[in-house]
Amino acid sequence: MSFTKITPEDLRSRGCTTLPDRPTISAQALKEEFDAPAKEIVAPKFNKLIDDLGESAAASDIGAVPPTGLSGNNVQAVLNSLATASDPTSYWTASTTDITAGTTALATNHLYFVYE
Repeated sequence: MSFTKITPEDLRSRGCTTLPDRPTISAQALKEEFDAPAKEIVAPKFNKLIDDLGESAAASDIGAVPPTGLSGNNVQAVLNSLATASDPTSYWTASTTDITAGTTALATNHLYFVYE
């Protein structure tokens, strides 16, 4: 899995910027051209990102800087390093300001996890 960006080329292919300076299309067609980039480019790529982040392997595709004493260059590797640390609980801190009703918040020196 790899995450894909929205490129300038994606945006050049649709939308009002592709229309002449004095459009001769109907108001409805003009509205559709204004909405086209969001509906045809942004929404599908955003939805794919949400789906990709929901995959069980997503953590290995998200970069991370490990806290002192841990190793790894992605979230999964840092979690694996934490799981094998001699005292994993020493890396966790929780502040009452971080925790709201129904939410558990865990933080490391560089990572912040919220479970709702």
